[in-house]
Amino acid sequence: MPMDLKVFNCDKVIMSKYSSEQLRNMVREDRVHRNMYIDPEVFEIEKEKIFKKVWLYVGHESLIPNPGDYYCTTLVGQPVRIEPECRQQRSRDLQSLWASRRQWF
Repeated sequence: MPMDLKVFNCDKVIMSKYSSEQLRNMVREDRVHRNMYIDPEVFEIEKEKIFKKVWLYVGHESLIPNPGDYYCTTLVGQPVRIEPECRQQRSRDLQSLWASRRQWF
């Protein structure tokens, strides 16, 4: 199989055994090739091309209702920790952003 699809990571370049054309052909209107679900290489490509470029849902704020609480999970193979303090800081950052944008209008 051709090795024409390169996925760049900060530390590595993933050489794929699948060409772009082969990946497209794995997804049909009425079926999806099983390798799209089970091949770790396909998952690596998805992580770089999809998941690292979009916002991903980590959890609802009800998971961390009290100061000092935290919630740990993994998201696309990366450890994630959310804390109420992070939520409060984000809220303050957004309020500052909104206040500064009001001045523009």
